[in-house]
Amino acid sequence: MRSTWLKLFCVLLFSVTGYTQAWCQDAPSSPSAKETKSPTSTVFGDLVEIGSEIQITPEGGKPLEFDKQPLVIWSNPTRPAAPHGCIFIWNAAGRPQAVGSVFTFVIRNEVRLKHQLHSLSSEPLEATFREQTVWKPTQPGVTWINLPAEISPHDNPRLRLTQMRGIARQYQARLEKPDGSKTQLELKPTPLYRYQSQNAKVVDGAIFSFANGTDPDVLMLLEAYEDDTQKVRWRYAFARFHYWRLVVENNEGAVVWEVEAEPALISMAIGDTSLIGLPYVSYIVDRKPTGE
Repeated sequence: MRSTWLKLFCVLLFSVTGYTQAWCQDAPSSPSAKETKSPTSTVFGDLVEIGSEIQITPEGGKPLEFDKQPLVIWSNPTRPAAPHGCIFIWNAAGRPQAVGSVFTFVIRNEVRLKHQLHSLSSEPLEATFREQTVWKPTQPGVTWINLPAEISPHDNPRLRLTQMRGIARQYQARLEKPDGSKTQLELKPTPLYRYQSQNAKVVDGAIFSFANGTDPDVLMLLEAYEDDTQKVRWRYAFARFHYWRLVVENNEGAVVWEVEAEPALISMAIGDTSLIGLPYVSYIVDRKPTGE
């Protein structure tokens, strides 16, 4: 009897072991870290690496520092071309001097690679990409507006951020297309970037975004800075991040900032000398057939 039970136990053990081994062999293995596709990977290469090849230099100065950490990896499923990309900062002594995006989108059975760049500097800039001049704005990129002096920045950084959010909420932004359609943009409560610069007398600064999905179309810069009387006060500025008409109003409905559409930027080719002098450019870098 004992011998019979022993034989039965061995048969069952062999069966279970064999089944387990077979299941393990047939079961799909989870992807390794190497097999997992990076969100910045595209058919043109890694967006971060492409961004790092854009060198921006102030007139008569040293190249700006490129921050390899994207401010945001964005996408916009609401737009037919389904664009997605990364936003980067180029700074000097801690203060942003240029902001840009490297992104891809699909149109007419093509995947296209684009750069968009906006000056945040008061000085002329020159950008090169793979030894080609791609952008050369000659005018200041933004116009700063002081808030009333009685609205003073708090000494505590956390409370200053609360102040910044409160200031940003006083404005609404929208995108207007030539066909008359309007898209209200959403203010993102978390700034894309926070900074300070002793050289520029900026005690605290932040870049907020008004976005369609996670795709910023208007940027708002806020700075607590030391003025000529050594008093710390607030100032703000807006920057476009789309070629269509953009409008910002305050909570009372008054327009405080607007820029007209730049339709030539839709098809701007890299290095187009007729457009590289603009403070904001958006140009096609490369294209490939879909499915390649």
